[in-house]
Amino acid sequence: MVPGRFEPVFVIPGLYYGVVFNSLDTVICLLESFVEGFEPETLSADQSLAALERFCRAEKLCAAGKALASRQVAASDAWYDSLERSPTHLIAKASGSTVKRATDVLETAEILKDIPETEQAFRSGKLSESQVIEVASAVALDPDAEQALLEAAEYEAFRQLQRECDKVWAAARDERDKSSGRTASGTYPPG
Repeated sequence: MVPGRFEPVFVIPGLYYGVVFNSLDTVICLLESFVEGFEPETLSADQSLAALERFCRAEKLCAAGKALASRQVAASDAWYDSLERSPTHLIAKASGSTVKRATDVLETAEILKDIPETEQAFRSGKLSESQVIEVASAVALDPDAEQALLEAAEYEAFRQLQRECDKVWAAARDERDKSSGRTASGTYPPG
């Protein structure tokens, strides 16, 4: 049993999700109430840093939940009843983001099915939405890079993580070009 985590002893279909959604609604109400009354000006420097860390962790956990729920919305065709053009349009509208960002989130959520270590890092609040999009897209090209990229996400600034992912993408592109016979300039050798 993990402290602070709801783990049912038995599961009755429908009841489990009722309890989960009630728990999630309770967390949302607590967060709404806290933020509404939050007076950051009353915090010391150390307290403001601690508050920032906690809000960032909550944001990461919510991003993971959103991405995973989005994956199921698309898979279950639940979006049809929304009158939106596609799952990504529904996700963009619901999250207040662009269709491009919603597409990135949905594509990443699909990739996560095949890279459980990255999915677990995302679920546990170790990766932000931006970080997981970068890591998952690179690991999809080179699964052997997963551990190094997860470490970069944990210890490096976001821009450095992007550079590490760029290296993975470039190496994968070079490998693809070599196997197809293309040269570095994108042309095929004479012959």
